[in-house]
Amino acid sequence: MMSTTAQTSRPATTYEQRDRIAIIRLDGGRRGTPLNRETLEGLRSGVTRAIADSGVDGAVITGTGTDFCFGADFLELRPLLFRYSPWWLARRAAAAWFGTPHPSEGAIREAVDFGVSVFRTISSSPKPMVMAVQGNAVGGGAELAAAGHDRIGTPDARFRLPEVVRWGMVPAWLGCVRVPQILYRFPDKAVDLIRTGRAVHAEEALAIGFFGAIVTPEALLDAAVRRAEELAADREIWPEYLEIDRLPTARRFAPRRTRLPSLADRLVIEFFREYGGRPLEEAVAAETEMMMACVRSGSQLLRLVAGIFG
Repeated sequence: MMSTTAQTSRPATTYEQRDRIAIIRLDGGRRGTPLNRETLEGLRSGVTRAIADSGVDGAVITGTGTDFCFGADFLELRPLLFRYSPWWLARRAAAAWFGTPHPSEGAIREAVDFGVSVFRTISSSPKPMVMAVQGNAVGGGAELAAAGHDRIGTPDARFRLPEVVRWGMVPAWLGCVRVPQILYRFPDKAVDLIRTGRAVHAEEALAIGFFGAIVTPEALLDAAVRRAEELAADREIWPEYLEIDRLPTARRFAPRRTRLPSLADRLVIEFFREYGGRPLEEAVAAETEMMMACVRSGSQLLRLVAGIFG
Protein backbone atom coordinates (compact mmCIF):
# COMPACT_ATOMS: atom_id res chain seq x y z
CA MET A 1 0.00 0.00 0.00
CA MET A 2 2.77 2.42 0.85
CA SER A 3 6.14 1.22 -0.44
CA THR A 4 8.21 3.99 -1.95
CA THR A 5 7.77 4.78 -5.63
CA ALA A 6 9.88 6.93 -7.91
CA GLN A 7 9.55 10.63 -7.23
CA THR A 8 7.84 12.78 -9.83
CA SER A 9 8.64 16.35 -10.73
CA ARG A 10 5.31 17.62 -9.42
CA PRO A 11 4.36 17.50 -5.73
CA ALA A 12 1.73 15.04 -4.57
CA THR A 13 -0.10 17.82 -2.73
CA THR A 14 -0.09 21.61 -2.88
CA TYR A 15 -0.88 24.16 -0.18
CA GLU A 16 -2.23 27.65 -0.59
CA GLN A 17 -4.22 30.07 1.52
CA ARG A 18 -7.33 32.08 0.73
CA ASP A 19 -7.87 34.68 3.43
CA ARG A 20 -7.91 32.54 6.59
CA ILE A 21 -8.70 29.19 4.96
CA ALA A 22 -5.99 26.81 3.71
CA ILE A 23 -6.56 24.89 0.49
CA ILE A 24 -4.83 21.52 0.22
CA ARG A 25 -4.97 19.91 -3.21
CA LEU A 26 -4.24 16.32 -4.14
CA ASP A 27 -2.07 16.72 -7.23
CA GLY A 28 0.10 13.69 -7.92
CA GLY A 29 0.03 13.89 -11.70
CA ARG A 30 -2.18 10.82 -12.13
CA ARG A 31 -5.94 10.74 -12.54
CA GLY A 32 -7.67 10.59 -9.21
CA THR A 33 -4.35 11.09 -7.36
CA PRO A 34 -3.94 7.64 -5.74
CA LEU A 35 -2.99 7.75 -2.09
CA ASN A 36 0.62 6.61 -2.02
CA ARG A 37 3.07 7.34 0.76
CA GLU A 38 4.11 10.68 -0.72
CA THR A 39 0.51 11.87 -1.02
CA LEU A 40 -0.37 10.80 2.51
CA GLU A 41 2.71 12.53 3.88
CA GLY A 42 1.78 15.66 1.92
CA LEU A 43 -1.74 15.54 3.36
CA ARG A 44 -0.45 15.18 6.90
CA SER A 45 2.04 18.00 6.39
CA GLY A 46 -0.61 20.33 4.98
CA VAL A 47 -3.15 19.56 7.69
CA THR A 48 -0.67 19.93 10.56
CA ARG A 49 0.55 23.19 9.01
CA ALA A 50 -3.00 24.54 8.91
CA ILE A 51 -3.68 23.45 12.49
CA ALA A 52 -0.49 25.06 13.79
CA ASP A 53 -0.87 28.35 11.88
CA SER A 54 -2.67 30.98 13.96
CA GLY A 55 -3.48 32.80 10.74
CA VAL A 56 -5.54 29.85 9.46
CA ASP A 57 -9.05 29.09 10.74
CA GLY A 58 -9.70 25.90 8.77
CA ALA A 59 -8.90 24.03 5.58
CA VAL A 60 -10.43 22.67 2.41
CA ILE A 61 -9.10 19.45 0.89
CA THR A 62 -9.86 18.81 -2.75
CA GLY A 63 -8.66 16.92 -5.80
CA THR A 64 -7.30 18.04 -9.13
CA GLY A 65 -9.08 17.37 -12.40
CA THR A 66 -12.32 15.46 -12.81
CA ASP A 67 -12.04 13.15 -9.76
CA PHE A 68 -11.45 13.60 -6.06
CA CYS A 69 -9.38 10.52 -5.25
CA PHE A 70 -9.22 6.85 -6.32
CA GLY A 71 -7.86 5.64 -2.98
CA ALA A 72 -4.81 3.53 -2.15
CA ASP A 73 -2.18 3.35 -4.89
CA PHE A 74 -2.37 -0.14 -6.37
CA LEU A 75 1.13 0.26 -7.81
CA GLU A 76 2.37 0.30 -4.22
CA LEU A 77 -0.20 -2.13 -2.83
CA ARG A 78 0.27 -4.96 -5.33
CA PRO A 79 3.90 -5.87 -4.48
CA LEU A 80 2.90 -6.27 -0.83
CA LEU A 81 -0.05 -8.54 -1.57
CA PHE A 82 1.09 -10.55 -4.58
CA ARG A 83 4.46 -11.43 -6.11
CA TYR A 84 5.43 -13.85 -8.86
CA SER A 85 7.93 -15.66 -6.64
CA PRO A 86 7.66 -19.38 -5.71
CA TRP A 87 9.11 -18.74 -2.25
CA TRP A 88 6.83 -15.78 -1.62
CA LEU A 89 3.77 -17.67 -2.86
CA ALA A 90 4.62 -20.66 -0.67
CA ARG A 91 4.75 -18.43 2.38
CA ARG A 92 1.54 -16.74 1.24
CA ALA A 93 -0.23 -20.09 0.95
CA ALA A 94 1.00 -21.10 4.42
CA ALA A 95 -0.42 -17.87 5.82
CA ALA A 96 -3.80 -18.63 4.26
CA TRP A 97 -4.01 -22.28 5.27
CA PHE A 98 -2.08 -22.49 8.57
CA GLY A 99 -2.37 -18.98 9.97
CA THR A 100 1.36 -18.25 9.81
CA PRO A 101 2.41 -14.61 9.25
CA HIS A 102 1.82 -13.18 5.80
CA PRO A 103 5.23 -12.55 4.16
CA SER A 104 4.49 -8.81 3.94
CA GLU A 105 2.44 -8.55 7.13
CA GLY A 106 4.68 -6.05 8.89
CA ALA A 107 4.77 -3.70 5.90
CA ILE A 108 1.03 -3.96 5.36
CA ARG A 109 0.24 -3.25 9.00
CA GLU A 110 2.55 -0.24 8.94
CA ALA A 111 0.80 1.04 5.81
CA VAL A 112 -2.62 0.64 7.41
CA ASP A 113 -1.49 2.31 10.64
CA PHE A 114 0.08 5.21 8.74
CA GLY A 115 -3.06 5.86 6.70
CA VAL A 116 -5.19 5.71 9.84
CA SER A 117 -2.89 8.19 11.59
CA VAL A 118 -3.13 10.65 8.70
CA PHE A 119 -6.92 10.41 8.52
CA ARG A 120 -7.23 10.75 12.30
CA THR A 121 -5.13 13.90 12.14
CA ILE A 122 -7.79 15.27 9.80
CA SER A 123 -10.85 14.01 11.69
CA SER A 124 -9.57 15.13 15.11
CA SER A 125 -8.48 18.59 13.96
CA PRO A 126 -9.72 21.39 16.23
CA LYS A 127 -10.13 23.47 13.08
CA PRO A 128 -12.76 22.52 10.49
CA MET A 129 -11.64 20.36 7.58
CA VAL A 130 -14.06 20.52 4.64
CA MET A 131 -13.81 18.15 1.68
CA ALA A 132 -14.59 19.51 -1.79
CA VAL A 133 -15.52 16.36 -3.71
CA GLN A 134 -15.76 16.24 -7.49
CA GLY A 135 -16.25 13.08 -9.53
CA ASN A 136 -15.20 9.80 -7.95
CA ALA A 137 -14.17 9.22 -4.35
CA VAL A 138 -13.30 5.52 -4.28
CA GLY A 139 -11.99 3.28 -1.51
CA GLY A 140 -9.41 5.25 0.42
CA GLY A 141 -10.64 8.34 -1.43
CA ALA A 142 -14.10 7.86 0.09
CA GLU A 143 -12.45 7.31 3.48
CA LEU A 144 -10.50 10.54 3.02
CA ALA A 145 -13.75 12.37 2.26
CA ALA A 146 -15.29 10.80 5.37
CA ALA A 147 -12.39 12.03 7.51
CA GLY A 148 -13.47 15.63 7.00
CA HIS A 149 -15.89 17.48 9.23
CA ASP A 150 -18.16 18.23 6.28
CA ARG A 151 -18.30 17.50 2.56
CA ILE A 152 -19.47 19.57 -0.40
CA GLY A 153 -20.06 17.65 -3.63
CA THR A 154 -20.75 18.31 -7.28
CA PRO A 155 -23.72 16.77 -9.14
CA ASP A 156 -21.41 14.14 -10.69
CA ALA A 157 -19.75 13.24 -7.39
CA ARG A 158 -20.09 9.73 -6.03
CA PHE A 159 -18.42 7.64 -3.38
CA ARG A 160 -18.01 3.90 -2.96
CA LEU A 161 -16.10 1.41 -0.83
CA PRO A 162 -15.25 -1.58 -3.06
CA GLU A 163 -12.71 -3.28 -0.80
CA VAL A 164 -14.95 -6.13 0.40
CA VAL A 165 -16.42 -7.18 -2.94
CA ARG A 166 -13.46 -6.33 -5.16
CA TRP A 167 -10.39 -7.27 -3.12
CA GLY A 168 -11.62 -9.41 -0.23
CA MET A 169 -10.41 -6.80 2.25
CA VAL A 170 -12.12 -4.11 4.32
CA PRO A 171 -12.00 -0.29 4.32
CA ALA A 172 -9.29 -0.02 6.96
CA TRP A 173 -8.52 3.72 6.92
CA LEU A 174 -11.44 4.40 9.30
CA GLY A 175 -14.02 3.50 6.64
CA CYS A 176 -15.78 0.92 8.83
CA VAL A 177 -15.98 3.47 11.65
CA ARG A 178 -16.26 6.91 10.11
CA VAL A 179 -18.87 6.13 7.43
CA PRO A 180 -21.32 4.59 9.96
CA GLN A 181 -20.65 7.54 12.28
CA ILE A 182 -21.59 10.00 9.52
CA LEU A 183 -24.63 7.90 8.54
CA TYR A 184 -25.64 7.36 12.17
CA ARG A 185 -29.31 7.74 11.24
CA PHE A 186 -28.95 4.93 8.69
CA PRO A 187 -26.63 2.33 10.25
CA ASP A 188 -28.03 -0.55 8.19
CA LYS A 189 -27.39 1.41 4.99
CA ALA A 190 -23.83 2.18 6.10
CA VAL A 191 -23.12 -1.53 6.59
CA ASP A 192 -24.75 -2.37 3.26
CA LEU A 193 -22.55 0.17 1.45
CA ILE A 194 -19.44 -1.39 2.97
CA ARG A 195 -20.53 -4.94 2.13
CA THR A 196 -21.77 -4.32 -1.42
CA GLY A 197 -19.36 -1.62 -2.58
CA ARG A 198 -22.12 0.06 -4.56
CA ALA A 199 -21.68 3.65 -5.71
CA VAL A 200 -23.60 6.37 -3.89
CA HIS A 201 -24.35 9.28 -6.20
CA ALA A 202 -24.55 12.90 -5.15
CA GLU A 203 -28.29 13.18 -4.52
CA GLU A 204 -28.38 10.06 -2.36
CA ALA A 205 -25.22 11.13 -0.56
CA LEU A 206 -26.94 14.42 0.27
CA ALA A 207 -30.12 12.69 1.43
CA ILE A 208 -28.31 10.36 3.84
CA GLY A 209 -26.03 13.07 5.22
CA PHE A 210 -22.70 12.21 3.65
CA PHE A 211 -22.71 15.46 1.67
CA GLY A 212 -23.69 18.70 3.32
CA ALA A 213 -24.48 20.40 0.01
CA ILE A 214 -24.27 19.94 -3.75
CA VAL A 215 -23.05 22.78 -5.96
CA THR A 216 -21.86 23.18 -9.54
CA PRO A 217 -18.24 22.29 -10.31
CA GLU A 218 -17.47 25.97 -10.90
CA ALA A 219 -18.78 26.90 -7.46
CA LEU A 220 -17.28 23.94 -5.56
CA LEU A 221 -14.14 25.51 -4.15
CA ASP A 222 -15.85 28.76 -3.18
CA ALA A 223 -18.66 26.86 -1.47
CA ALA A 224 -16.21 24.69 0.46
CA VAL A 225 -14.22 27.72 1.58
CA ARG A 226 -17.42 29.43 2.76
CA ARG A 227 -18.43 26.31 4.66
CA ALA A 228 -15.05 26.15 6.37
CA GLU A 229 -15.40 29.83 7.32
CA GLU A 230 -18.89 29.19 8.74
CA LEU A 231 -17.75 26.23 10.81
CA ALA A 232 -14.72 28.15 12.07
CA ALA A 233 -16.94 31.05 13.16
CA ASP A 234 -19.53 28.97 15.03
CA ARG A 235 -18.83 25.60 16.63
CA GLU A 236 -22.55 25.19 17.33
CA ILE A 237 -23.27 24.50 13.65
CA TRP A 238 -20.80 21.63 13.29
CA PRO A 239 -22.58 18.50 11.98
CA GLU A 240 -24.40 16.46 14.63
CA TYR A 241 -22.63 13.21 13.78
CA LEU A 242 -19.42 14.61 15.25
CA GLU A 243 -21.01 14.16 18.67
CA ILE A 244 -21.41 10.42 18.09
CA ASP A 245 -18.75 8.63 20.16
CA ARG A 246 -19.97 5.04 19.78
CA LEU A 247 -20.26 2.88 16.71
CA PRO A 248 -23.90 2.95 15.54
CA THR A 249 -25.68 -0.38 15.89
CA ALA A 250 -26.88 -2.09 12.71
CA ARG A 251 -29.83 -4.47 12.87
CA ARG A 252 -30.11 -6.08 9.43
CA PHE A 253 -27.46 -8.04 7.56
CA ALA A 254 -28.92 -9.21 4.28
CA PRO A 255 -27.46 -12.47 2.90
CA ARG A 256 -25.30 -12.01 -0.17
CA ARG A 257 -24.47 -14.46 -2.96
CA THR A 258 -20.98 -14.06 -4.41
CA ARG A 259 -18.85 -15.92 -6.94
CA LEU A 260 -15.93 -16.21 -4.53
CA PRO A 261 -15.86 -16.90 -0.77
CA SER A 262 -15.55 -13.73 1.27
CA LEU A 263 -14.07 -13.81 4.71
CA ALA A 264 -14.19 -10.01 4.56
CA ASP A 265 -17.98 -9.95 4.33
CA ARG A 266 -18.32 -12.30 7.30
CA LEU A 267 -15.85 -10.25 9.33
CA VAL A 268 -17.72 -7.03 8.59
CA ILE A 269 -20.94 -8.57 9.90
CA GLU A 270 -19.16 -9.86 13.02
CA PHE A 271 -17.50 -6.46 13.51
CA PHE A 272 -20.80 -4.57 13.57
CA ARG A 273 -22.49 -7.18 15.74
CA GLU A 274 -19.70 -7.09 18.31
CA TYR A 275 -18.76 -3.41 18.27
CA GLY A 276 -22.12 -1.77 17.63
CA GLY A 277 -22.75 0.53 20.61
CA ARG A 278 -19.14 0.40 21.77
CA PRO A 279 -16.71 3.36 21.84
CA LEU A 280 -15.31 4.41 18.49
CA GLU A 281 -11.76 4.02 19.81
CA GLU A 282 -12.33 0.31 20.33
CA ALA A 283 -13.83 -0.01 16.87
CA VAL A 284 -10.83 1.68 15.22
CA ALA A 285 -8.43 -0.86 16.75
CA ALA A 286 -10.70 -3.75 15.77
CA GLU A 287 -10.94 -2.44 12.20
CA THR A 288 -7.17 -2.79 11.77
CA GLU A 289 -7.20 -6.34 13.10
CA MET A 290 -10.07 -7.19 10.76
CA MET A 291 -7.97 -5.93 7.84
CA MET A 292 -4.99 -8.05 8.88
CA ALA A 293 -7.20 -11.15 9.11
CA CYS A 294 -8.31 -10.49 5.54
CA VAL A 295 -4.71 -10.09 4.39
CA ARG A 296 -3.81 -13.51 5.78
CA SER A 297 -6.83 -15.24 4.28
CA GLY A 298 -7.13 -17.32 1.15
CA SER A 299 -10.30 -15.40 0.28
CA GLN A 300 -8.27 -12.22 -0.12
CA LEU A 301 -5.74 -13.99 -2.36
CA LEU A 302 -8.45 -15.40 -4.63
CA ARG A 303 -10.05 -12.01 -5.08
CA LEU A 304 -6.73 -10.25 -5.63
CA VAL A 305 -5.73 -12.69 -8.35
CA ALA A 306 -9.18 -12.33 -9.93
CA GLY A 307 -8.71 -8.57 -9.90
CA ILE A 308 -5.23 -8.71 -11.43
CA PHE A 309 -6.28 -11.04 -14.23
CA GLY A 310 -9.66 -9.43 -14.89
